[in-house]
Amino acid sequence: MKKNKLLIALAIAACSTAAMADDEINYSLNLKSWNHKIKDSSTVSPNVSATVISGTARKGQYFLTGSLLMPTTYYFGDGSYLDRRDADLAVGWSATSNISLLGGAKRIQSNNYDFAGSSSSLASSKFDINYLGVNGFEAIGEKTFVYGTVTRSLSASKTKAGVKTTGLTFTTYEAGFGYVLSKEAQLTAGYRNQALRNDGTVTLSGFMVGANFSF
Repeated sequence: MKKNKLLIALAIAACSTAAMADDEINYSLNLKSWNHKIKDSSTVSPNVSATVISGTARKGQYFLTGSLLMPTTYYFGDGSYLDRRDADLAVGWSATSNISLLGGAKRIQSNNYDFAGSSSSLASSKFDINYLGVNGFEAIGEKTFVYGTVTRSLSASKTKAGVKTTGLTFTTYEAGFGYVLSKEAQLTAGYRNQALRNDGTVTLSGFMVGANFSF
């Protein structure tokens, strides 16, 4: 039982799911601070800290997880700035006790402002993304582990000023280390990169620290 509890704790911290003999529903809450910047071919913002909140419910080999990037503002050298938020929901299945497969949908909303703080419908963009991914972990000590997540869009579109553009590509990867405080709490530190490719490529990348709590 002690080994099973540690396995569940590691799986929760790695956003994975451990297939156990019982069919109890396990819940977890994940809070992360993402220190990152946004960059395209011509501009790059200073680093900003964004809060990422996610929750997961799992039963046996299956889980449901949702995530929110709280509203974040990026400033640029010419005085313009961008507000961004996103949300996604995914379902997953445990392929092994360490590796899970998932599929989900993400919605990104961004609003661009000029140096005077004005905005119009032409400056607002909405992105709808359907994706597949894999995540997992590996224990490297009694209470330490490494984890990783990779996702890639199946389809992605952008709607701006009522015009919808398809054929975009969205990818995410995150990798890091974790420490198990107890079966109810774990700490993580890692690096996340997101890339959205249309005519050019926009990337968001930086380091994350977080805490996971299970119930």
